Amino acid sequence: MGGTAVADGVAVDGPTARGGVLVVGLAGPSGVGKTSLSDRLVGAEEGGLGPGGRKAFDSCVVLHGDHYFFAKGPPPPYAERPNMETPDLVDWTSLLRDLDAAKRQMLARVAASGGLHVILVESFLLLAHAPLVQRMDLIF
Repeated sequence: MGGTAVADGVAVDGPTARGGVLVVGLAGPSGVGKTSLSDRLVGAEEGGLGPGGRKAFDSCVVLHGDHYFFAKGPPPPYAERPNMETPDLVDWTSLLRDLDAAKRQMLARVAASGGLHVILVESFLLLAHAPLVQRMDLIF
């Protein structure tokens, strides 16, 4: 899992008391509510989840695993799906590229103004790809 390195008091990887970037993975079976939870967490940047109703974090982005299947477009209804629950159907290269780019952007925000910035990665296959798991600070 991800770690924290501090240079000149600024978080360059992982969160610190001054702020930073927190990469959170949401794993679980299809249809369990990962997307619903991530949508609620994105809304939390407006406030309300922190102590005393304060903002929990300064910004939040979500990478949805369903957007990284080689077959483009939204998945078909559950009753009509072929077996989509195999790791070889996921474009891991693109997912990792987008995660790394989001993290670079968030780290630039931390360097400029501090704060806690969250990247959520939600996928039922999250735990199937070691390089992705290694980039997570927390996994639920």
